[in-house]
Amino acid sequence: MKLKLGDIEFEAAHYIKYHEKCSNIHGHSYVISDLTLDVSNIEMDNAGITIDFGAVRQALIDHLDHSFIIPKEDYAFWDNIRASLYQRGIGLKLVCVDQTSTEALAQWIRRFIKTVFGVDCTFELYEGLENAVVLEGGEIE
Repeated sequence: MKLKLGDIEFEAAHYIKYHEKCSNIHGHSYVISDLTLDVSNIEMDNAGITIDFGAVRQALIDHLDHSFIIPKEDYAFWDNIRASLYQRGIGLKLVCVDQTSTEALAQWIRRFIKTVFGVDCTFELYEGLENAVVLEGGEIE
């Protein structure tokens, strides 16, 4: 059995180190589209539910919406800045990934879903309105 969720939208900033245009900090509107969860190995609970749609959606929004996506190698630098901002009443939600491209973010999302919910998934991750990464089965690193 598979579960399919509606679009999940989030806003996030990032930068891509050493990239001519994208090394500047900038933001995107992202959409996770056609998110399909493979729940074939999950037993239904007493209510007949395998995984709560809302729980998946909320977990992704909680981690990604209004976040700053950074490469793991820069975490210590940004964590110091986050601490300074916090003292001034300013938040900075950091999401650490191997690389900060949309392709790498898609792989991070898949690993997150696998870790939190114990299922594999497929989806499209849109960066803006027109460009997307399609993550199909068996492409997790």
